[in-house]
Amino acid sequence: MLAHAVFGVALVAMGCIGSQVWATSPSYIFEEGCLGAELKTLPEQFVKAHGLAQSQALLVVRPTSGGPAERDGLRSGDVILEIEGGPVGAVDSFESAIRLMGLGRTVTIGLLRGTERFRVQVTLGGNRAKNCGF
Repeated sequence: MLAHAVFGVALVAMGCIGSQVWATSPSYIFEEGCLGAELKTLPEQFVKAHGLAQSQALLVVRPTSGGPAERDGLRSGDVILEIEGGPVGAVDSFESAIRLMGLGRTVTIGLLRGTERFRVQVTLGGNRAKNCGF
């Protein structure tokens, strides 16, 4: 049996190549992960003005009420600098990475809040939940 995971719909499959999701047994179902926050790619001028090492950063416009981001401590105005120890890209690539990590995975996100830099751990929700929109 072979299927694709498209637009947050999880389908049963076996193996993993490109956009195809494969599992070790036919009973495995993959659900895409979500952070549950509206994000915006910050302009390069912001990144440079704050002396950040990477070329891009993401603004948390607002966490979704009751979603994973809000539950695990992200706030409006936070700046996401990294995920799992690596720099973030633009919003679309960040959201794609989150989706591929899957429901229930705990990820480490590096933040800038005001002048303070720190990391939070967020357990991803599922793309089908009402409180899990990007």
